[in-house]
Amino acid sequence: MTPAAPPLLCVNAVSSQDFWQLPAAFEASLRAKLDPTWEMAVARTTAELSAAHRKAHVAVGWPFPRALARSPHLRAVHFFTAGVPESWQASPATVRVTAQRSTRSVAEHGLFLITAVLR
Repeated sequence: MTPAAPPLLCVNAVSSQDFWQLPAAFEASLRAKLDPTWEMAVARTTAELSAAHRKAHVAVGWPFPRALARSPHLRAVHFFTAGVPESWQASPATVRVTAQRSTRSVAEHGLFLITAVLR
């Protein structure tokens, strides 16, 4: 009998713009805080994201459509942004969906969007 795979945290870092890339220090901080019995996959391409979402237990990162979340193990999704994509707003009761909702995070996201537009 093969042992069960460790639970997987999928970090969605897919972005075509350098401005939105996941900083190495943030990734290192996540890895340091993660329970050692968990595995963490940082997806930087759409192909990596698709592969990780097939077995993820928890997904965090940039918004993505619910159709990409194909894992039967998925229990929680957290978005780095202040909003939740429309496809996630009627999520199954078995999946907890959260987003950054503090005043600071909303202000930071707004500043990032304005800066991106100005570029």
